Amino acid sequence: MHPNVGPFIGKQLIQKLVTGDPTPQYISRVAAAVQQQRPGRARRHESGGQCHPDRSGSARCDQARSRYGKLREPVLFMAAAARALNTASDGVYFQQQSTQLGQRLSTRRRSSTYYPPTYVLPGTSALAPEFAIQNSSTAINRYNFANTLSFGAIAPLATCPARSAPSRDWTALSALAGDPMRCSTSSMCSYCTVRCLPRCGRRSCRRSTPSPATDPLTRAKTAFYLVVTSPQYQVER
Repeated sequence: MHPNVGPFIGKQLIQKLVTGDPTPQYISRVAAAVQQQRPGRARRHESGGQCHPDRSGSARCDQARSRYGKLREPVLFMAAAARALNTASDGVYFQQQSTQLGQRLSTRRRSSTYYPPTYVLPGTSALAPEFAIQNSSTAINRYNFANTLSFGAIAPLATCPARSAPSRDWTALSALAGDPMRCSTSSMCSYCTVRCLPRCGRRSCRRSTPSPATDPLTRAKTAFYLVVTSPQYQVER
């Protein structure tokens, strides 16, 4: 019931789930919702379950701000890409890769998380917690991971041969690879962006997929790689 609890927890929730640099108004509204709860009695917020004003698509909300959004932390970056391909894995490969991306699973450097909530993006005044573990090396390793997931043959680890390599399912994307890349709901890029990245720029995806329609697998892999490595995918908005 301490008055600091609402703002503290509210800000942390927003940063983890929505945007790294929420406005004071956004924090105050979420804090008010937290403060309205009473121990032992859950109560729905007075909004009646409607979308929070700062999460709507109106021009007044945080979403209209240029600094709105948050960088996908490495584990979520990998998990979302793998899920889009219905990847089956025992997790060993992804645990290894997460270390290369700056987020070693099960070994946090801080008690709260892998990165500080107060980290400020260099050269700006914007809070961007996830960027605390993003540097030139881990940024390149993100592209390397996407390239391997898209085109590479992932073998079991030499240090752990009993473990299996992750399997990826290209069936759905390959089936659409013969589409003339029109901006339609049936096109491969449309499918790829819906699975991986809603509202992604499909034009750049279409223009940058040089593989012929007679090679559907390579075409599908190229489109997937372009989407996963795009800034629009890596920064959630």
